[in-house]
Amino acid sequence: MKKIHIVGFLFALLLAVALGVHHLAFAQSEASTNSPLLPFFVKTKTPATIPQSVTLPDPTGRIGSYQPGGPTTTSKNPFFSSTLGINGRSCLSCHQPQNGWSISPSAVQSIYQSTYGVDALFQPVDGSNCPDLGAAASSFGPSFVAARSQLFTKANIRIDLPIPPNPEWVQLWVENDPYGCEQSVIYGVPAGFLNMYRRPLPSANVFFVQPAGSVVPKCEQITPFCIPTISSFTSPEGTGSALFWDSRAPDLAFIFPDAVHRHGQGTPAQIAALTSGPPPTDVDKAVSFQRGIFTGQSFDSHAGDLTGHDGSGANGGPGLLGSLSCSDIDNCLPFGPTFLLGFGALNQPQWTLYPPTFSLGTANQKKAQRDSIVRGEKMFNGGLRFFVRGVAGFNDAPGVGDPFNSSCNTCHNMQNIGNNFSLTPKHTGVGDNSFYSPDQAPAGQFPPLPPTPDLPLFGFLCPQGSIPFFSNPVTINGTTYDRFETTDPGTGLITGKCADLGKFKVPILRGLASRAPFFHGGNASSLQDVVNFYDQRFSIGLTPQQKTDLVNFLNTL
Repeated sequence: MKKIHIVGFLFALLLAVALGVHHLAFAQSEASTNSPLLPFFVKTKTPATIPQSVTLPDPTGRIGSYQPGGPTTTSKNPFFSSTLGINGRSCLSCHQPQNGWSISPSAVQSIYQSTYGVDALFQPVDGSNCPDLGAAASSFGPSFVAARSQLFTKANIRIDLPIPPNPEWVQLWVENDPYGCEQSVIYGVPAGFLNMYRRPLPSANVFFVQPAGSVVPKCEQITPFCIPTISSFTSPEGTGSALFWDSRAPDLAFIFPDAVHRHGQGTPAQIAALTSGPPPTDVDKAVSFQRGIFTGQSFDSHAGDLTGHDGSGANGGPGLLGSLSCSDIDNCLPFGPTFLLGFGALNQPQWTLYPPTFSLGTANQKKAQRDSIVRGEKMFNGGLRFFVRGVAGFNDAPGVGDPFNSSCNTCHNMQNIGNNFSLTPKHTGVGDNSFYSPDQAPAGQFPPLPPTPDLPLFGFLCPQGSIPFFSNPVTINGTTYDRFETTDPGTGLITGKCADLGKFKVPILRGLASRAPFFHGGNASSLQDVVNFYDQRFSIGLTPQQKTDLVNFLNTL
């Protein structure tokens, strides 16, 4: 989780040529961290100051960033340092403000052109499809790009994670190895690791994933729905691990040194220095910056201002996020129409950004766009009902059931933020063969986002019935197993449990318009693809207008 900020045209130019790779802390092998460096590379260059408030162009308008605590002097915060490791990267490389503090393929391509491929972003350790490919193709040209196709086409960063000891599955194999990285004796399966390709999650708005001093209902850790009581607010928010796609990081203080080691190729002495000395240490400073930066869409190319500065009553942009304090539990609990279903309490919407006054006094295209956004928000808030079925981590939770009458904000239930307050990962079936099961894909339905040949494909033989809502039986030597195939095992590779295969966190929705593509592996190229996926996955039956309204609303977050 890391990213950058800019103030204007000159600021944008500086950022275009000054990036570094600090990504979510992905545990990588020693062989990976010791991979070769580019023969020539430039270290990340940063602006002197990250202003308190700034807006930057993005594909649908402008994305804003806001720091309630005031501007940040970059030379005093290690988040922006390109000297913490040996390969010239900083957190800036994969976390940029114009991309909602993530990174996009267009940003990667711009950096490539402006630096002729010598930016530290392209280091082979994880910027290439496999370190040996990136080391072999280390100079500007078609071979350089081809060796880094995941980075250039999806802004995916390669990660490698260890296969857990004594997993529940009885066999794991590689069905597709498009880059030879899985079979590499240095970087692949023989060394006890799997290689995956994932989108950098935003390093802004992380306050709402791990707010200091905040508490969550104890029952939230058991089921998505409960009636919280004063006595139940005893569990620190940070005890839920939701900072990585696979929910494996305990807190931001773990992520920063791990990222310096894994992605910056930091030496043991460099890593030790991050926590040495009197507070605030380098880790403290980097964590403080991430907890104090907020991002959100502030302007839409068709709807205009989203922040309410034009008197519309809108509450978009990052300002509202910077004013929330989740230690004040009323501000962030998901008390919406789908949260306390059946209990008849606190029936208020999760999203309150665009009131009816949003489109008053406007005309023509702007009014039509604002009307569409208001309709999309109402649908997301519960106006659109459908049955969610076959989602492990949700439908199998106590008191939920399969199917369950839901709405979009059933899972994206944190008020005006859009992540899932319970922090538990979910399995919706992106990039795997879960569509074999009737619970996840009705008979005759085509898989919405199946595995694609540009990603590795892993096969697992699991005890029959061990994967919730999944059945794909194969019999081997008289024993029947369920055969699960996926491009990314998700939380299952962390826990070793078949029930966790394919589970991923529910990400924060703010800043969506700036950070395509979507899902953990960049599986959906646009928000239209995201809406189409859920429409098909849950047989919602959206009309073209409803799809447009939802996309228009999501683009304003």
